[in-house]
Amino acid sequence: DQEKVSEETQREVELVLNSIEEAGERSFLDAACGDGRLLVHLAGQFRNSVGIDYVGELLEIAKRRLDKAKLKAELFEADVTSFEYDGQFDVILLSGILPCLDDQQCRLMIERLNRWATPACKLLVRSSVGIEKRVNVVNQYSSELKTRYTGYYRTVDETVSLFTSIGWEQKEALQLYQHREDTAVWWFDFSHK
Repeated sequence: DQEKVSEETQREVELVLNSIEEAGERSFLDAACGDGRLLVHLAGQFRNSVGIDYVGELLEIAKRRLDKAKLKAELFEADVTSFEYDGQFDVILLSGILPCLDDQQCRLMIERLNRWATPACKLLVRSSVGIEKRVNVVNQYSSELKTRYTGYYRTVDETVSLFTSIGWEQKEALQLYQHREDTAVWWFDFSHK
């Protein structure tokens, strides 16, 4: 449903822009940028924008979208659990990546956040979460996707703890929408303590 995707994208872009208005951030990392759905709307707001994704074909789509919008961003085909980058970022966006990572992979990625983050960094997270309890879907068939997939839908508390346990302070948490009976998509805003 492209209309629904457009509405959700616009809402998420507004959440990012509202969270950065106060601080005047200069550099942006979209870790797991995919096809550039959010990056193409945000790259123009920053001096330096970087997108990472594991899937090269998605990065090609992101590149075409950025070129069409006459925007620049460095794009890296990489695994966020092992990505190396010398620079730091004022804003880091993790949109949709958490359910794709098991607990060990999640810890590896999150450990990198402190290396990538400036002292005043904003960490913005959009993630599907389990509503009443954690939901692990391991190599199960999805009739919608027409393939097998794996996803780890942590609870809101578990998601917040992933970041607060390593020195981030939660500023905001709100439910964006719910497509499933047992999961919903939430938005989290963190900053360095």
